[in-house]
Amino acid sequence: MPSEMNRSGPFCLDPEAIGAFAVNTPFLLEHEGAVKMLFIASLTGDDHERNYDLWLMPGKNAQPRKVLSFHDCVHNPWVVREDGFFRLYITVMENAHDPARYRSSIRTFTSTDLVNWRHEAEVIAGNATFPEVEGVSVIKREDGRYVGYFTVAAAGDKEHPRFSENYTVFYALSDDGIRFGEWQWPEGMEPVAGESDRGLYKPNIYRVGPSDYACFVSVVPWLHRFHQMVYRSRDLHRWEKLGPWLPPNPEPGTTHALKATLFRGHLTYALRDQRFRTWIRTVPIDLTALCPDWKRYHQPFRL
Repeated sequence: MPSEMNRSGPFCLDPEAIGAFAVNTPFLLEHEGAVKMLFIASLTGDDHERNYDLWLMPGKNAQPRKVLSFHDCVHNPWVVREDGFFRLYITVMENAHDPARYRSSIRTFTSTDLVNWRHEAEVIAGNATFPEVEGVSVIKREDGRYVGYFTVAAAGDKEHPRFSENYTVFYALSDDGIRFGEWQWPEGMEPVAGESDRGLYKPNIYRVGPSDYACFVSVVPWLHRFHQMVYRSRDLHRWEKLGPWLPPNPEPGTTHALKATLFRGHLTYALRDQRFRTWIRTVPIDLTALCPDWKRYHQPFRL
């Protein structure tokens, strides 16, 4: 096993390490024998997020580099490994601070090295009922079809479509990972009064057994403090809630954890404080505590 993988301790990234106002939505993956992390970072900001760009941390303790620049606000990178290349799904919010011109969509980019990216297509876009779409998670089934889970929000009530934040989760099917069909409602994944009054946000779907899937989704209460709820499915359509996951030892003054992604027994997530400064952490997670059936399939991984 390469020495990079034998280093103990998790990925940790403070925004000050790259002179950023905030770092967010981390995604771990393996390429050329090393574990790497894609994330978004905003180099400027005041009391809220500003425009983000896509960054790559090529290995633990390695210096991050910007790999994709945007003129708009972007969120929630997700990568699917295809034959000979990677496909990036990312949320793009055009004119995020202008209600008259605001537009939300999910777009794809492709790369063979995780550094150089080429725009491919717009795959899902907001509509009149749900002007905001974001945070897609795409998984390829054994039959070759793709299932994409994503968040939508209805039109806002404060003269801006983003201000609703009453989030709903839908999924759609695709034959090629680009053209997705009708939006469908997943059974068993509904908001619960008093637990997720603002809905469910950013579902991340993983295969965790021979015919078993896990979904880590952010639960959004009215106080806007996120935590992760874990669901289980056999068919990617019907879900059973297993229980919550809360981050260990959060930074002093942080208010919530959000957008956790799973990689080989480690959960990577962002912690944010009330000034929207954000830190990235990676911790081992024992999935058998939530579902004993996952024990045989789940193989812990040492970063």
